[in-house]
Amino acid sequence: SIYFEMARANGKLDEWEDALEDAVKSLRGRKLCLGNQALECGDSLSQLGDIQLALKHHNEALNCYIEALRIFSAIEGRSHVSVATCLEKIGCIYLEQKQYEEAVENLKRAMKIYTENFGGISTQVATT
Repeated sequence: SIYFEMARANGKLDEWEDALEDAVKSLRGRKLCLGNQALECGDSLSQLGDIQLALKHHNEALNCYIEALRIFSAIEGRSHVSVATCLEKIGCIYLEQKQYEEAVENLKRAMKIYTENFGGISTQVATT
């Protein structure tokens, strides 16, 4: 949607409040047109989580990533890279919140998926 792209552009400009507004509109429109469980809603939720994280709204970001994870797991399967990306972001938030056991659990799951998809030493595993 145009709002999804506007949110991306505003994020690149560090206009996070505008990006947040656009991302919310994108998610609302996608849910209305495609249904709450559409893959595009997962994309919008992930984007919204990234924006919330940039704004240091960790709990809101966590909720977005958890919902995106649910959608991606249901549609693309539990071994898809989009699932790993959500798990990684969830793990990083838990790490920031000093919830170390939850952080390690999610990061290990993400690393396992990345390794399964890209091999033993992948760029994704090496750079995250």
